[in-house]
Amino acid sequence: MWQQAAAKLSAMRDEELLRFKDGRLTVGDFMARWRAYRFPVDKSNRAACARSLNDQFSLVIRDIVLTREGRRQGLQKEPSVQKDKILWQDYYLAERVAAGAQENEISSLLTDLRGKKAVSVNEALLQKVELTDIPVIALRPGQYASRVTPPWPTCKKRTK
Repeated sequence: MWQQAAAKLSAMRDEELLRFKDGRLTVGDFMARWRAYRFPVDKSNRAACARSLNDQFSLVIRDIVLTREGRRQGLQKEPSVQKDKILWQDYYLAERVAAGAQENEISSLLTDLRGKKAVSVNEALLQKVELTDIPVIALRPGQYASRVTPPWPTCKKRTK
């Protein structure tokens, strides 16, 4: 079932899925964003699968619309938004390093961060942190479950 769907979507890659006032979203663009979210898909039956994909489609489109509106209003310049951006950038950078990313894949970010920030490790506090591999979601009444963290694309390995 998944192979057939992937083949059909691959053939439709350049088709317009959604049109905005100042742009469009193709099937290929949407699939790339959807993969970045790493949503779990309910594969228990066809109806549940369709329902989960529909909910996920809504979340991806909602994020696109909210991001465009935030940029239109200039919210990316707000100090609180900048602070959150730096927090998540650091989080995802640490995640990439922990996952074994080669420094050359992320060297410009690391170089930039080394120049801007002093790093110190509080070993006593670090020992108190409990880690879990349970994915965390945010629940809001009347809305779909959504990720607490924004999506981040995975890096493709370069071939020489």
